[in-house]
Amino acid sequence: MIAADSRPRAYVLSVHSSYGFVYEMMSGISDGLAHHGWQSEVLDVSSVANLMKAVDFLLSEVGRGPALIVDYLAHYHLHTMKAFALHDFFLYFSDAPYAYFDHLTTATAEHVVGYSDEAHAVFHDDHAMNFRREFFPHAGPEIKPNTRPLAEREFPFLVVANLARSPRLDGLGQARANPDIRRLTDAIIARVLDGGAEPYIAFKAACVDLGLSPDVFPAPDHRARYLALLAGWIEAKRRHDILVALRDRPIHIIGNVMTNFFETSMPNLIKLGEKSSKDCMAHMENARVVVNSIGVRPTGAHERMWYGLAAGAAIWTDPTTIVARDFPAGSMFTIPKTAGEIRETAEAISGHADLQGCVTAAQAAYATKHTWRARVGTLLAHHRFEKAMGGRG
Repeated sequence: MIAADSRPRAYVLSVHSSYGFVYEMMSGISDGLAHHGWQSEVLDVSSVANLMKAVDFLLSEVGRGPALIVDYLAHYHLHTMKAFALHDFFLYFSDAPYAYFDHLTTATAEHVVGYSDEAHAVFHDDHAMNFRREFFPHAGPEIKPNTRPLAEREFPFLVVANLARSPRLDGLGQARANPDIRRLTDAIIARVLDGGAEPYIAFKAACVDLGLSPDVFPAPDHRARYLALLAGWIEAKRRHDILVALRDRPIHIIGNVMTNFFETSMPNLIKLGEKSSKDCMAHMENARVVVNSIGVRPTGAHERMWYGLAAGAAIWTDPTTIVARDFPAGSMFTIPKTAGEIRETAEAISGHADLQGCVTAAQAAYATKHTWRARVGTLLAHHRFEKAMGGRG
């Protein structure tokens, strides 16, 4: 329980996830709040029993007055409960809005929604969503001191990613259900994989190009499910193509690799299995280069690039406006589109004369703008959370 003192209170809801860094991300937000003068506590809601325990605890705390509740993806709908109407809410959508459309539509002007790619604001506007919002791309922890020099690290290239869905066209199912949808799907894939567009932006442009109405889907939630399916497939396809291009060099990979993800054997892949996020971060400290690809967030970020950088690894990631804008040229490496260019870049990174210098330059830029503490500072500068603040400040 948070001790009684004069600071504003915050409660951050999170789960321990076997498929990502959710708990670390939400704990990072909590640390950021504490760094900026809040009392903050992470409540583990990984199971139904834990969720009920957390709800009972929060109900017992109501008598202490308003607080800020931070909810991951608005999963738990506490912001819709009258018992918690006294509180401020920050609903963090670390994934695309169409992936959790039903959750997003529960937010109102009383709530602040954090979104992870600048293009997601277009989706909000097109669907007349009236909540307050904050561009809140993935961030990472404080830089870990005294990490091992790159020359002493075991893994030349490390990938932390699940390869758990088919990257072949048969994995698209209903996204190729009829000729119009098939043409639309193919056009979106081309705009994202070849042109670097965000999937919803690609959807809008493809509809114009093909003379189709966005109402080709009968309801907004149908459109959202289609985009979520398509974005997941594009993510798998991008990771597949990158790894196939790198089949001539050893790649260590952490995550679930489905049996038939690759068409042929990939003896160069050293599979380390599924690991906790804590173990993933420890392995990042033993990697010279962390390879990060999600393929669908060109004006946002993905947390693994930041956690790898905080662990002292060089970062090879998808092109993003954040890297282009905020990092010195050459300090972070971007993954090209074609197999030949990917192989050439891998060779250039492997033979780089001062890879350690690249990490140092990238970490300096990262520490200024892209840690959770920096991200939360910007959030608090833009949104006062008047209820929780209670006249403070």
